[in-house]
Amino acid sequence: MTAASGSRREWPVPVHEQPTIQQVLPAARERLAAAGIETARLDAELLLAHLLGRERTWLLAHDDTVLSPAQARGLDELVARREAFEPVAYITGRQAFRNLDLTVDRRVLIPRPETELLVEAALEWIAARPQDAPPARVLDVGAGSGAVALAILDEARPGSCEVHGADISRDALDVVEENARRCGLSPILHEGDLLDAVPGERWDVIVSNLPYIARDAAPALMPDVVGHEPHLALFGPGESGLGLIERLATQAAGALLPGGRFALELGQGQAAGVAAIAEAAGFIVQDVRSDLQGIERCLVARLPD
Repeated sequence: MTAASGSRREWPVPVHEQPTIQQVLPAARERLAAAGIETARLDAELLLAHLLGRERTWLLAHDDTVLSPAQARGLDELVARREAFEPVAYITGRQAFRNLDLTVDRRVLIPRPETELLVEAALEWIAARPQDAPPARVLDVGAGSGAVALAILDEARPGSCEVHGADISRDALDVVEENARRCGLSPILHEGDLLDAVPGERWDVIVSNLPYIARDAAPALMPDVVGHEPHLALFGPGESGLGLIERLATQAAGALLPGGRFALELGQGQAAGVAAIAEAAGFIVQDVRSDLQGIERCLVARLPD
């Protein structure tokens, strides 16, 4: 159903007449745009490609392909879900992240491009170690879908690191395990609250994308996000939303080896606050990295040697 009217729009021709891609795709775009979906064209193409088991580029080269009535009805149903602001990744069950094709559903946040900054920071630190050094011990706190931990394992030099993932949610860890099998990778997983999941362990690198959104910011979020993604992974405690980050910084300062590296994802406008938290915990802030929109998204720091 459409978000605006509560009733489903009609395709340009009845489904029993077996419409072609070039007929239904513009209609899908128009429906999504009318519902307020900013990425209507992209989303319509992704949904139809998913339905047909094809790549998006195939659609353009085969736009005279006739859809069966069942396929036309199936696209109608997928578009209706997107009209209700269900994220495309949850509808298709897939999300690309760097070189990986990940399974995602409502148990975990959908991986986003800005989170790649955490992966890049970790890979830089691992690559800078002497080749004869023992494997770097890397921990991803709040592993979610496993995107960060798996991307590090996938791209680091073979044998250069041992990657662990920790999450308080058993459901999230189940998703990580599924994605690890799909990708042929083997992170070591731990269930628990922040570093309580790995008591007494020491690390060379800790990275984390913890919940950092303040509860009172919920009305400003896109309905795709606040209406469908897990609130446990979105909203941080405290007035600023930085309660978990503050706890983790204190724990990480005691768990990292001397000279150990620490990277955190940030919300917009949080760089100064998170830098103050890291410095109070004993870290030296080295950099704050921005995403492609110029928003400060990733703080990188280290412990003194």
